Amino acid sequence: MAILGFQVESGGFGSPNATLQDTWRAVEALAMLRSQKKDQEVLSFLRSCEDPEYGYIGRLGSRPAYLEDVYAGVRLSALMGTAPRYAGACREFIERCAHQSGGFVRSVFGGAPTLEYTALAVEALAILGGRPPLPAAPIGFIQGKVQPE
Repeated sequence: MAILGFQVESGGFGSPNATLQDTWRAVEALAMLRSQKKDQEVLSFLRSCEDPEYGYIGRLGSRPAYLEDVYAGVRLSALMGTAPRYAGACREFIERCAHQSGGFVRSVFGGAPTLEYTALAVEALAILGGRPPLPAAPIGFIQGKVQPE
């Protein structure tokens, strides 16, 4: 599978370097293709992105974290069948991204709340609370080209 060609030495996926978001998307796509990519290399990369302050960061050495990075880490952890080492930090970070309007922003440093970030925050909090991740919808279904079963 072509996706496997994007796995780099760190165990994550990306080009030229692995990121947590690219790794989550690759593992999610491989799962949709029924290729269970649950190996130690991916888990090792995931662990390298864990952070005691934010829960997860986008890649080793990158700071600060963004909501999409924390979401990717929480979702990938669930797909890998493991729990985040710093689940409390994930929750705290997400809660700090809550906006007074009721939505969520990308960063603890502010921004405009969007439906996208709000959906990521709500799902990540649900996963951290013990709910299984929502199933990924095939791209064709999202674009209205595939009828649900």
